[in-house]
Amino acid sequence: MTRNSRRSTDSLRSSVSRLRSSNTGHRSSDTQHQNIKSMKKHLFTCFLASLCLIRSTLTAQVADSPGADFLHRSQPQVSTEQGDTHRGGETRYDTLEDPVTAGFFTLKGEIMPSSGNSTELRYELIQRELDAYYQLMEVQKDSVSLQPGDFYSGTAGKQTFLIRIPLQEKFARFNLDDGNIPLLQNIWVQPGDSLIVHWNPKKAQLHLSGPSAPQVRLQRQLKDVAMAESAGRNPVMLISDAELMLDTPGKKAEYEEVLTSYVPAWSRRMEWLETETQRMERAEYLFSAAASHPVFAELNRYKDRLTPDLYHWLKTYWTGVLHKSAIQFVRTCRPSGENWGQLVMQHGLDVPAVMGDHPAGFVPQELAESLYLENSLLESLLPISFFHLSEALPPALREQTDALYLIREYKQLPAADSLLASALESTRTPWIAVHLDALQHSNLQGRPFSDYGFTDQKGDTIYPQEWKGKLVFLDFWLSGCGACLSFAKETFLPIMEEFEDHPDVLFVTVAGDSNRELWEKSVESGRYTTEQSINLYSGGTEHPTLRQNHIRSFPAQVLLDREGRILQSGGFPKSKEKWSELIHLYLSGEAQASNTEASNTISTSQTKPHSYAK
Repeated sequence: MTRNSRRSTDSLRSSVSRLRSSNTGHRSSDTQHQNIKSMKKHLFTCFLASLCLIRSTLTAQVADSPGADFLHRSQPQVSTEQGDTHRGGETRYDTLEDPVTAGFFTLKGEIMPSSGNSTELRYELIQRELDAYYQLMEVQKDSVSLQPGDFYSGTAGKQTFLIRIPLQEKFARFNLDDGNIPLLQNIWVQPGDSLIVHWNPKKAQLHLSGPSAPQVRLQRQLKDVAMAESAGRNPVMLISDAELMLDTPGKKAEYEEVLTSYVPAWSRRMEWLETETQRMERAEYLFSAAASHPVFAELNRYKDRLTPDLYHWLKTYWTGVLHKSAIQFVRTCRPSGENWGQLVMQHGLDVPAVMGDHPAGFVPQELAESLYLENSLLESLLPISFFHLSEALPPALREQTDALYLIREYKQLPAADSLLASALESTRTPWIAVHLDALQHSNLQGRPFSDYGFTDQKGDTIYPQEWKGKLVFLDFWLSGCGACLSFAKETFLPIMEEFEDHPDVLFVTVAGDSNRELWEKSVESGRYTTEQSINLYSGGTEHPTLRQNHIRSFPAQVLLDREGRILQSGGFPKSKEKWSELIHLYLSGEAQASNTEASNTISTSQTKPHSYAK
């Protein structure tokens, strides 16, 4: 509605109000008659003006914004309860006076106050998500300011809010929480979307309305379908010998009773997978179940009522979620040999079928991660490199998948620096290049190690600059981490013992624990470290040093030279003997000279990442 039409409408409503007031006054009948006659004349004039202005802006009124209700585009529904004849009751509220601007997601809320209500609503919007594990994404988060409802807007006795969040991408992941209660989780929104949430915490009731309510309801419905299918599936356990699980008559009787009373789709039973054949059969089942999952049938029911972009995005999202689950099961089985490789190849993602005729651009993180997991698994099972597997992908998807591989596997790759430098040269997606550049600089040989402090067992702050003058072996670990225990027992502790009397080697351990008491107990156990090393506490993986050096998985190691610069942060040997050789080389200066030469080679390398064969 234009400014002039709004003024005429306001004038029309003002005239109606004055007309009603005149009828209730205690005036003489003649005076009252003249006032009514004058008011009617003014009212009729305003009405004609409004009609002219409304007709002149008719196109602007009926044109849908990008966030218009996809089930009722250009067909606004009238709600008699709202008393409005130009907006669609549930889908177009009068309190949103201006059309929703493209480029924003608009959220409105009506909250029923409750004595137990935290009134601390918080939202989170995630865009350009490369790796959730390492928190490589753009996140907008904030608390929601609640205001008392207004009588005239029909929200008296409620708390309300209205926020508009700018979007940079076609799709963004949205979360909304009331304290510890999730209201909306992993909901995909688009520029121009607008949604109204009606939340009653006392009754734990959440209702949705507004232009974008139908597609949000559908996404919640798809989650329900997926959860129901998962809940009805038999759980499994990987074991070496079932007899060990039934070592008493009581356990055998209990298990026999479960088998006897088992009714598919009604009850569940634990399935024990002892042999490789059983595990492969389970993997076959999971791959097949992912391809024909009921969530796709539910999605297809609404295909004709969804925009092509939204339908394709939800399809690729769920394809990634379900395929990733099957791949992760295979990885849990610790597969080896070509049989597993052939199984994964047979059930690998058919990217052309998934993408269809839709332009191949940025995809949901779940699909890219699923491809990364599949290709890295195949690389370990077959004589073929990850980059050869990914080079057939569409360019944008290949960049997204390759970046995930480099970020996740960087510290294990023998030619990590060379691969990363080459990837930076070929990457055309700016925000992906930013993350790769940060990874390269945080691990660059010769770069000064960050000097943020850690806490020791006495509570004092220790800074890395205090270690200058020695070759520093940094080990990052986490309490309860099986791989950390294995590395400590087989490598770290024996290496410390070997170099115990060497004056130029310093051993430092940094725990990624967020619980100080747990860290102290782990140190006292002597299973992860000893008094020979400097044992430090970070306070969690959000510590600046851990973030800057992309340390999110444990154990992780870094070697520093005598000047406090990074000598090596990945590609370390697997055995204690090779570690010993490496430290001796660094002490003699040979390895450092070799790394300098390699760094110079990397800086001038023009090789594409996918040209590296395993």
